[in-house]
Amino acid sequence: MEPTLDQRVPCARGPWRRDADPMYWHPREFLRMTENIRQGGVMLCHKSPPIRPIPDEDRSALSGTLPRPALCAGFVLVDKLQSIGLRFWALRANMNPVEACSADGVELHESWDSVLRSLPIRRS
Repeated sequence: MEPTLDQRVPCARGPWRRDADPMYWHPREFLRMTENIRQGGVMLCHKSPPIRPIPDEDRSALSGTLPRPALCAGFVLVDKLQSIGLRFWALRANMNPVEACSADGVELHESWDSVLRSLPIRRS
């Protein structure tokens, strides 16, 4: 199922927001998102219904309140079509998702590495 662009502003708990609580997310979710982003994939909104089964212990941040999978607006705004997955999505949808989304005055991290650096984890 092709993701929609139904969510056009970053969610209050989205990891791309500088004011979001990173403790909302299970650490495994950050690992999963990192792998997906590094492989050129797209990031779905955490409110999207799961595309594949997710173990119960990983469901903490996944609310599934949207009717269909939707692109993460924070990802779209920060990625700016760098991801091959987002470029393919834009070609198939015949639209520029970056122009369709808005940060709505919210300060976002400038990269996924910035998101990861903001996590409250001990570094050795």
